[in-house]
Amino acid sequence: VPPAEPRLAVFLDVQCPGVEMIMLAVGSNEIPADVYIRGATVGMRRFLEQQPNVTLWTDHQALLQACANASVLVHHGEQDIAQRCITLGRPQLLIPSTR
Repeated sequence: VPPAEPRLAVFLDVQCPGVEMIMLAVGSNEIPADVYIRGATVGMRRFLEQQPNVTLWTDHQALLQACANASVLVHHGEQDIAQRCITLGRPQLLIPSTR
């Protein structure tokens, strides 16, 4: 069952090209978002913590378990997240990453 209200779950890596712009877009969006950024700098974490609609997660697995609350998931195509999207029947936006 999809959530009643729109909500994003965002799993990204700090090495992703343009991650700063993605964070700005998520932070300025009115849609609530749960965000996990692997390797996030102190400045990135501070920025996200100050955004009223953003909940910053420091544990990838905990957010993965909470994905049932999300209406859309944004990630780098990681297998565990993609499988979770399929299991939940949620759309996903894949952002290429270079590692």
